[in-house]
Amino acid sequence: MSIELKPIKTKKIYEEIIEQIKQHIQEGRLNPGDKLPPERDLVKFFNVSRASIREALSALQTMGLLEVRTGEGTFVRKPMLEPGALPLNIIFKPDETVINEIFEVRKMIEAQAAGIAAEKATAEELKDLGFILEGMKKELRETHTLRAELDNNFHNKIIQASHNQIAASIFQAINQPIKQLQTHIMFNNSANSHLSKIVGDHQKIYDAILKKDSVKSRHYMLKHLDRMAKLLKP
Repeated sequence: MSIELKPIKTKKIYEEIIEQIKQHIQEGRLNPGDKLPPERDLVKFFNVSRASIREALSALQTMGLLEVRTGEGTFVRKPMLEPGALPLNIIFKPDETVINEIFEVRKMIEAQAAGIAAEKATAEELKDLGFILEGMKKELRETHTLRAELDNNFHNKIIQASHNQIAASIFQAINQPIKQLQTHIMFNNSANSHLSKIVGDHQKIYDAILKKDSVKSRHYMLKHLDRMAKLLKP
């Protein structure tokens, strides 16, 4: 057969829940500030387990679409950016062009930040970075959302360690789509076989920063971002 066929991937239950809630937000049926029904009601509505509901809500929080207010419940989060600052498809339906553009920006910012962090990171920042990395190793087999959160924390800490406020501001401005893409990678079945390699990338970046090797820090960050971008392509 000359055509290329790909295996059919069955979505997990919580992924279906995520897609439905995202669609309601995108189409305006759920607006910023709206409160979601309690977990027990969502369990009945979707006819799924409480664990599936919690996994979906946790992922949506990581993406920046929901927030939990202690003692009040779960609410649709107000976008961190002003309306129109980023096209909606970047947040909800990133296509290959958008993904490429996001990773181009990440390379511009994060590779340089890694190099500068190798020169400027404080002892406390290096300690924090190492702590996050150890957490990633321990949670390798934990939930997708926890791994994505730790991944985001690692990259964010490197930006902070560069001590460049402009770079930090730009990174925060695009952090919502970055979180969504990281979460998507962790959900992706093909990514699960690459988890050890992803953590290995982070180890190399950390070691280079620790040794104050700015050239290798930039190099390993670029290689890591290339790997992550490839995992998102069909």
